[in-house]
Amino acid sequence: MHYRHLLDLSEYDLQITDRNQVLLVSHVRRLGPAAAPPPGPVLLILEFCYLTVNLSFENELLNLTGRVLPAERILQGARAYEYNPCDADWSKEMRGLPLMTSMPLEIWLLSHTRRNADVAHSLLQTLNKVPVGIHLQRPGMMEYDDRQEALLRALQQRVVQQVQMVVVILSTNRKDKYDCVKKYLCVDCPTPSQCVVARTLSRPQTLMTIATKISLQMNCKMEGEPWSAEIPVRFCSSSTGSFSSN
Repeated sequence: MHYRHLLDLSEYDLQITDRNQVLLVSHVRRLGPAAAPPPGPVLLILEFCYLTVNLSFENELLNLTGRVLPAERILQGARAYEYNPCDADWSKEMRGLPLMTSMPLEIWLLSHTRRNADVAHSLLQTLNKVPVGIHLQRPGMMEYDDRQEALLRALQQRVVQQVQMVVVILSTNRKDKYDCVKKYLCVDCPTPSQCVVARTLSRPQTLMTIATKISLQMNCKMEGEPWSAEIPVRFCSSSTGSFSSN
């Protein structure tokens, strides 16, 4: 691209110093409020482009002293603990502590394919060992063929009004199967549900960690309270009076 074909800069007392620089393409809708659209895109020369008029940046950044808020104390069960705010993770601190409010799980289903039966039983045994205070009754084991329509049919046949939770072990992470479960259990037959891929449960060294996270999610979905934060009330005000329609 030759710059002489773009614009005659002599009348502006400008001179291009780098003739190999790239051009900035701007698709302008109109050249003015009442003007017609341009015949094509506007090509801008970078060395003549500025963010705004006479804007420059200081070489030295401005240093400010900010206020660092302390980390909240987490209340869980009868204990309170702190965590590192840089990580925002207190999974290690909460191990072995009961939840703030644990919901008993008495009527629930554990769904799996025949190939993943061993994975389902390993998950069930580990869930019973998670020390978060959730009382688990033995679930109804629901085996289904590894097809989307078979999974939907099994849910339609087994999920009744009394079921508190449905845990579905998916053989793969295919989105259509996950969407099928969530659509039926969220729209057609509203029931709390938890999905997990079988491959996630196949590593024994991480099974307790995964089972703990599943227990927390199940408890929250049943309106349980895992923990609370100690945030003191700074100001408290109330207003009393009488109001009329006029």
